Formats: sequence, structure tokens, C-alpha cells
Amino acid sequence: MSKFREKFKEKFEQGTSSIFDNHKKWVIVPLAIIIFSITVLGITYANTGYVVGLGIEFTGGMEIQFRAPEDITLDTISESLEGELENLNVRQLSRGDQKWIILETQTEIENRTEIEQILIDAGIEDFGEINVSTMGAAVSEGFLFEAQLAVLIAFLIMSTAIFVAFRSFIPSIAVILSAVSIIMFAMAGMNIIGINLTLGSLAALLMLIGYSVDTDIVLSTRVLKQREGSLKERIRDSIATGTTMSSGGILAFTILLLVSTSPVLDQIAAVMIMGLAIDMPITWLGNAAILKMYDEGKI
Repeated sequence: MSKFREKFKEKFEQGTSSIFDNHKKWVIVPLAIIIFSITVLGITYANTGYVVGLGIEFTGGMEIQFRAPEDITLDTISESLEGELENLNVRQLSRGDQKWIILETQTEIENRTEIEQILIDAGIEDFGEINVSTMGAAVSEGFLFEAQLAVLIAFLIMSTAIFVAFRSFIPSIAVILSAVSIIMFAMAGMNIIGINLTLGSLAALLMLIGYSVDTDIVLSTRVLKQREGSLKERIRDSIATGTTMSSGGILAFTILLLVSTSPVLDQIAAVMIMGLAIDMPITWLGNAAILKMYDEGKI
């Protein structure tokens, strides 16, 4: 075990030394991530008018849940109902040994009988219990405004706290840009894998604002406020601490994703995993390079 730890420590020191000595080369990685995120968000905005897909909480519509036979697939349901329901989103939820199908649509259906007839016409006859929830357009617009306001306030509070803590423009801006980059990548990932902005995924994005600055604060504090050891050693210690923090979070949310039977928890876990995973290259290849140049007086 000790030989493994020594080998790992040696490889870790070699890797961090390479990053430290060639930071201009490695900074291409976070730049590529940012360009990728902006591209995906831009394409989504051009197609929908929003940078991320919206769930019915923010668009208005209906959510229909029903128990489905095992031989019914999501593709079959999507194809059968595509012409019947507007802006249809089909998801599956497992509850014990039961399979539930969740339909999200902006089509307004007047009563439960009409819903049952739509399912029967689509070839889904043995659908069991049906649960229906409706969200009005006016309420959804209010939720969307409040969601945007919540994100803006969270960023303002975070930015103010960072500026008060470091009292220096470059390091503070580096932390804020890092957080913005992570949130943008998480939203781009949501668009790619089909997670809409819901109350669950919004909560995950708000949590990411806090999570994303943790590692940046560890890095900035050790580089700017601690003077024990060389700059390379301080950055190396920060990487070791921050990587452990992010890896622990990724492991916890991965377990949640594997054991969860709730679509809300699935969304939260998936968004958090994407954000925490991309936090490492953004922080250790991007923010660390900025702080290195700042400490050396190059910017």
C-alpha cells in the first residue's frame, strides 16, 4: 500500500509540475470548454429562444403519470403520441417493480376521460392508475422570472463575498469567471442529454454556484494569503485538496443517481456530476494559470 501511495504521489507531483511549468499550453483546455458551452447554448437559444430547455414549471402545461406495461417502451409512446400532444417530453420512472411513464406536454386536456382515450388510441390500454398535474401559463411565467432573479441574486452575493474576501480585482474576477464557466457547461450538458430546466435542475444549478467557488477559494487563499513554500507547492497542495473535495461530491451524486427512483433527484444528481467534473479543469488549468501569472506580476 505504501509503495502505491509513493507511486501515486510521484505521478501526481510530475503532473502538477507539468501543468505549472506549461500553464499557457494547458489553459487551452478550459478555453475549449467555454467555447463549447457558449456554442451549445447559442444553438439552443437560436432554436428555442432560451439558452436551456424549459420544463412545464416554466412553460405551463400538463404532467401525466401512469403505470405502464413492461413491454411498452419510451420510443413507442413518443411515436404514438407525437401528433397528439404538443411539445411532448416522455420520461420513465421506476417505483419498486412498477414502471411509470411521465408525459410532459403543453397541450391542454380538459378531463381525465380525454386523457384515457388518447392513451387508448395510442395503443396503450393497460395503463393502470393516472396522476395528472397542471401548471398555468401565468404561474409559469412568474416561476421563470423568479428563477432568473434567484440566479442573479446568487451570483451577486457570491461576487460580493469574493471581492470582500480578496480585495483584489484579478483574483476575484478569476473566481467569478470560473463559476460562470461551470454553470454554462452544466446548462450546455443539460441541453445535450435532454434535461429541461425544472425546479429540481434549477436547485442543482444554484448549488453549483456554491460548489464551484469552493475549490477556487481554496486555491486563491493558498496562493495569495499563505506564503509557506513555493508558489508551485502551494498550487500543488490546493489541487490535492480541491480534487479530493470534487471527487467526493461526484461519488456521492453518482451513488444518488444510481439508487434514485425520483426524476427530480436524477436531474439534481446529473447536473451536479457534470458541474463538479468540469470544475476541476476549469479551476486547476484555468484559474490556477491566472493566479500564477498574477502572483508573478505578469498581469
